Amino acid sequence: MNDSSAVRAAAIERAVHAIEAAKLRVIGRDWNSGGHHLDLVATPCEDIRAAVKVRAVAHGTLGPCVTAVTEERFRQAADAARDWMREHGIRYEDLWLVVVTVDPDGCAEVAAGNAAGGWHEWMPA
Repeated sequence: MNDSSAVRAAAIERAVHAIEAAKLRVIGRDWNSGGHHLDLVATPCEDIRAAVKVRAVAHGTLGPCVTAVTEERFRQAADAARDWMREHGIRYEDLWLVVVTVDPDGCAEVAAGNAAGGWHEWMPA
């Protein structure tokens, strides 16, 4: 494993702990299909699914990184989540996008929003 993949793997593990602390259960990891990728898939209950993007940041820059999620990245994550659900035969009532920001010290911050309303409704003011 090279350094960047080791850093990425550590960031994903920290994100898993943050997701679980937020009372979500991780049900998928590092999923790829065609051009789609999801770092994690999580759920707080049976009818809700969350596509999880993990953002690793440098020391002293911990924040939700929500502003780094462009409209295009938002669409990609939502499309990937829908493809993941189709592949797994899962119907869903609600779809969320979760961004977990982790820093090298192991700190993590979680930001979440409902993806059903689209990017403009999801982005904070």
